[in-house]
Amino acid sequence: KNRAQSSLEELRSLNPMVSISVVQKVQVQDYHMVLFSDVSKDELIQWNKQCRQHNVLFMCCSCSGLVGMFFQDLNHFIYLTNKQLNYISIEEYT
Repeated sequence: KNRAQSSLEELRSLNPMVSISVVQKVQVQDYHMVLFSDVSKDELIQWNKQCRQHNVLFMCCSCSGLVGMFFQDLNHFIYLTNKQLNYISIEEYT
């Protein structure tokens, strides 16, 4: 088993609402997000270009001893945050 196959069940257990699979041949347009692990820099650049063409979220990671790397390209991902903060004073709790 390779690393992806070995970690598949543990990854699935983290969030059963997310479908996770290991594939050998990737057609990025078939996915919402792809994650690559331990792939050469030149290959990652090519995969990221394909992901951008098809508006697919791209993530990659690598680990070498004590040094690790993670990169994500969310394309034109938009997120909203709640700017209104409601602070409660300590007196209100007593």
